[in-house]
Amino acid sequence: MRIVSMLASATEIVCALGLGDQLVGVSHECDYPPEVVRSKPVVTRRPFDPDELTSAEIDAIVTESATVGRELYHVDAGEISRLRPDLVLTQGLCEVCAVSVRSVRSSLPEGPRVLCLNAGSLEGVLSDFRTVADAAGVSERGREVVGQLVGRIERVRSRAQGLERRRVACLEWLDPPYNGGHWVPEMVEAAGG
Repeated sequence: MRIVSMLASATEIVCALGLGDQLVGVSHECDYPPEVVRSKPVVTRRPFDPDELTSAEIDAIVTESATVGRELYHVDAGEISRLRPDLVLTQGLCEVCAVSVRSVRSSLPEGPRVLCLNAGSLEGVLSDFRTVADAAGVSERGREVVGQLVGRIERVRSRAQGLERRRVACLEWLDPPYNGGHWVPEMVEAAGG
């Protein structure tokens, strides 16, 4: 199977499932595991370098793009066509966080299956592992990895029991501040926050 990942978390899922050798393309956001992603063609890009801008400047670009209906990211349709993927992994939760599913679908040649991961909770993240595993034909491996992850979560919960509760603020963005959402509060809760 030939897999293209348009999402950093999807790339990590693919690699955790032992499918890194089937990954043929990644997004500009994919950075882990470095030994895998460094060797893969990048099939997306953003029109600005975030290292050269402040948080407020990036927010202004994102806000303007959303206001005028302009895509925030570019998909290299020619590169994707050259890679001939069987499966393309993307997301539909946040058009700021990653390439929109609309942009992915409009950029693809006929043929590859598009799998949209939309975890909004910790259970949703675990479900995404199973979904990718099923789509890639490694369902049993998916169940094993999810079992290992559930074990890790339970070990954290167990170790956190009885600890003094802390007040925790999780920010996804600093200027302007955005609260961490989706599964982040559950992770903090599991760790005793």
